[in-house]
Amino acid sequence: MSILIAFDMDGTLTKEYSWNDLVRYYGDEKISRKCMEDYFKGKISYEEWVNKEIELFIKNELHLYDVHCLMREYTYVDGLDKFLQCIYEYERDTGIRVYRSIISAGIYERAIKIKRDLGFDFVYATKFRYDKCGYLEGMEEIVDPLKKLHYLEMLKVRVKDVEKIIVIGDSDFDVPMMGLADVRISVNNRIETHDVDFHGKNYLDIVGFLFEKVLF
Repeated sequence: MSILIAFDMDGTLTKEYSWNDLVRYYGDEKISRKCMEDYFKGKISYEEWVNKEIELFIKNELHLYDVHCLMREYTYVDGLDKFLQCIYEYERDTGIRVYRSIISAGIYERAIKIKRDLGFDFVYATKFRYDKCGYLEGMEEIVDPLKKLHYLEMLKVRVKDVEKIIVIGDSDFDVPMMGLADVRISVNNRIETHDVDFHGKNYLDIVGFLFEKVLF
């Protein structure tokens, strides 16, 4: 038996948003807002939105070094350290393996750093492609925020003995993958209009719910 927890990243694990950080320094915030509006109005696809951002990044000579520098600057949502410590203790006390994953449309370089720093097991995030000199030249993988369910389904197959799936997110983009979850949790109270099992301002709230009502 094992448990799989799927976290969104931007706004869920970190207070900052990785795309916003890149746009602020290497894109154009006005163009980005217009793309977002057009996307939600159905005028452009998510891929078209991303490619417009990428064109600006390339024009401004975004380098892998710059991406690494920006992506290592972030702060975790309050209480995350306590939450993860409780997970470690739960594994130790019960012998039940808890797999921790990131499924995010955010930037891979930030997601992989969090994975390594926090000891997560899996990560799916948007990957850039760089030339031999390290300059951005295009996209390797685009994670559509409305198609994160696809990655959770892949994880469910990959981790064959999963008995319970927990999804933690902060926006409407996380709602589709919550459809596969046994336990659905929102953090920062940003998706209160949806049918989730618990709304928490931060992980200090979530700890009480998860370990008192769900896991024991």
